[in-house]
Amino acid sequence: MMGSVLLDVSIPGCPRSQRSQVVVRKTKDGRHFPSLAKDATTEEWRSIARLTVQQAWGVRSPIDEPVRLTIWAVGKRPSAVPKWRGMGRYWRTVKPDWDNVGKASDVLVKVGVLRDDVLVGHGQVYSLVASVGEAPHVRMVVEALEPLEVVPWPRASTSARPCPGAEMGPQR
Repeated sequence: MMGSVLLDVSIPGCPRSQRSQVVVRKTKDGRHFPSLAKDATTEEWRSIARLTVQQAWGVRSPIDEPVRLTIWAVGKRPSAVPKWRGMGRYWRTVKPDWDNVGKASDVLVKVGVLRDDVLVGHGQVYSLVASVGEAPHVRMVVEALEPLEVVPWPRASTSARPCPGAEMGPQR
């Protein structure tokens, strides 16, 4: 079921949570209300992501077919890592959560790679810590999905009896 690769792009920088934070703000007359606050570093990463994806996609028209999206979110390696971890990548078990990192796919819609993210029929997110010497980045691979096999409806058999009352038609 492997389709052709439509886009393979690597965005530099640490994967960021793509969720806005709810803060309580105060009006001049003293009333409080909830508001969404955008994190400056997340907004900076998003603008880099949009530019990087836009350059990789070019002037092609948006994809309008089901796709598989795979995201590798490779975070910064801590300065102190136990020796038993080795020098390679390992699974990341700290924030941001995989589902928040997966929202980075919204950039594909904003830039015009996908018509809508509802077209992602199969998605995977790998949340990892970088290996020694590897820079943090987010890699997104968009592949065409092969169509699923059409399973026809069973033919109506002549020996089957209709449901009781079916011959009477709708009741009013």
